[in-house]
Amino acid sequence: MAPQLPKFKHSIRARWSECDPQGLVFNAIYLNYFEIVQAEYFRSLGISMYDPKTWETFAWVVRKAELEFFAPVVVDEAVDLHMAVTSLGRSSLTVMMIVQKSEASEIAFSANLVLVNFDNDTHASRPLPDWVRSKVTAFEGLEGS
Repeated sequence: MAPQLPKFKHSIRARWSECDPQGLVFNAIYLNYFEIVQAEYFRSLGISMYDPKTWETFAWVVRKAELEFFAPVVVDEAVDLHMAVTSLGRSSLTVMMIVQKSEASEIAFSANLVLVNFDNDTHASRPLPDWVRSKVTAFEGLEGS
């Protein structure tokens, strides 16, 4: 059964540099696609993940990633990158990402990731800031987070 698509979507095309000699997107590239969709997701919420001021209170690292591959994506194929934050912890966010082939509406890839808010000075986790928690909760409709 296909997972339900998150409401946030960002569209791209698979580029040649992301593909193997057969023109298929390399497996590891899907985590690069996560980098793209998470930046666009947070940007849509008014959170700039590339601003050093943001990093003072919110900068995540991947703690865990579960990946599932369903169908190959080929060079120059349009895909929709979907993302949702499915839960918030004290210092973590659980995130779902789906890569969907735009024209066929076929799911190519899904991932569930645990991201931890990371303090680069102490190299330790830190609580999610309230300003991030409130924006994510409002967008996702999360209760009690």
